[in-house]
Amino acid sequence: MKMWRHMRQWRLRDALATISGALTGALIARLVLKLFAARPDSPAVQWLYALTDPFVAPLMMIDRDQPRFGAVLELSTLATLGVIVSVTALLWIWLGARERSDSANKERAPVVMRSSAHE
Repeated sequence: MKMWRHMRQWRLRDALATISGALTGALIARLVLKLFAARPDSPAVQWLYALTDPFVAPLMMIDRDQPRFGAVLELSTLATLGVIVSVTALLWIWLGARERSDSANKERAPVVMRSSAHE
């Protein structure tokens, strides 16, 4: 049972790292494309923007004074990257702490001793 719990914890951490890494990579690609003024009518660029827009949209108000076209340093993308990295780090630490506390609780389980008076 202990082995399965340990494997489940690592699967959660692996899934968290994979999803966070993929999203971070997509956001960095978006940042670079915006910085180098990639053509927005390119299908690959449109696909990447459509994929990352839902994550950047809540913070788009940060970029309201920036130009709509041309090279742009999207501050909303930078802020989203910071939030994702921070949340991932906190979840990683929390999952690790849970794993350590589970293993510590198992080691401190009460020992049932038989009484010699009944023998």
